[in-house]
Amino acid sequence: MAHELGMGPSSTSWGSQVRVLHRPFADEATAVITADEPIGDYHSSAGWSKSQIWDHASRGPQYFYLRHVAKSIPSEETSALAHGSLLHRWLEVGDKFFSEVVSPPDEMLTDTGLVGKKAKQWAAENAPEQLLISAKELRQIQREVAAIKGHKAAMELIDSAVAHEISVRWRSPEGDQLRCRPDLCTEDVWVDLKTTRETDILASFWKSVMSYGYHAQDGHYQWGMEAAGMEARPLHFIVVSTLPPHQCHVVTLPHSLVADGRKVMLRSLADIRLRMDLDYWMPDQHGEVVELPVPVSAMWRNS
Repeated sequence: MAHELGMGPSSTSWGSQVRVLHRPFADEATAVITADEPIGDYHSSAGWSKSQIWDHASRGPQYFYLRHVAKSIPSEETSALAHGSLLHRWLEVGDKFFSEVVSPPDEMLTDTGLVGKKAKQWAAENAPEQLLISAKELRQIQREVAAIKGHKAAMELIDSAVAHEISVRWRSPEGDQLRCRPDLCTEDVWVDLKTTRETDILASFWKSVMSYGYHAQDGHYQWGMEAAGMEARPLHFIVVSTLPPHQCHVVTLPHSLVADGRKVMLRSLADIRLRMDLDYWMPDQHGEVVELPVPVSAMWRNS
C-alpha cells in the first residue's frame, strides 16, 4: 500500500510500522513510501535504483541498456548474493529466521557438502515449509549474527528500528523517477547491511565501497530522505565479514566521498536521459580509432 508523505503516516495505513519516519514532513516532501512490498515487485517496478544507475556508471551505457532497458541480460546470481539475502532476512525478522530454515543431515549432502537432489528430496518430505540450506552455511550465518549481536552500535540501530525493507519512490528535480529500499530505518537514519570478504573491515572495506559504488548509494539514499521530508543524514552501513573471525563494524562514509558519488550519479542520470531520448546506447567514440587511455602512473612505472 502506498503512503503519500505529505499526509503523514497513520495507524490504518502502516499498522505496526506507524512510527516510521515520524518526524514532521517538509511541505515539499514528494516521496511515496510503500510498506510490505514484495522484493520482486520492487525490483520490477519503474524508476531507477542506485544499482541500475551504478551499472551505467561502472559498466557503460550499452550494458545498462541490455540489462535494464531491453532486459536481455538476466540478473547476476552468485553464492555471495544468495548468502547476503539470507542474512538480510535475519535482519528483517530477527532470530525467527532460524525457524524458517532447515539443514539436512550430513548423509543427505553431496560428497562436497552441498545441497543436491537427495537433500532436496529429504526437505520435501520432512520440512516442506522451510528454506533448505546446508549446515555449513547455517553455521556461517550463526557466526555472522553473533558478530553483529556483539557490536554495540549495530544492536542499537537494530533495536531502534521502526521499519524494515520499505520502498521509497520520488522524482528528481530533472524529472527522473528514482527509488531506493533501505534495509532498516530508525527515526533518524537509514541503515544498509553489507557482507564482505574483507577480514579487516576498517583497513580495507573502502575497496568494496569504491568497487560497488556504496558512496553513490549513500548519496542516492540521502536524496530519498530529502524527498521524504527528512533531514538527509549519512547512510549507516552494518558491515560483517563472511570470513573468520567475522568482524562487524558500523561505518559511515566521508562527506567528500559521498559528494563524489553524487556527481557520478548525476552524470549517469543526465546521460541516461539523453540516450533515452536519442535511443542510442553505444559507448562514446564507438566505431572510431582511439588511442588507448593509460594512467600516467603506469607509464612512469615502465620508463
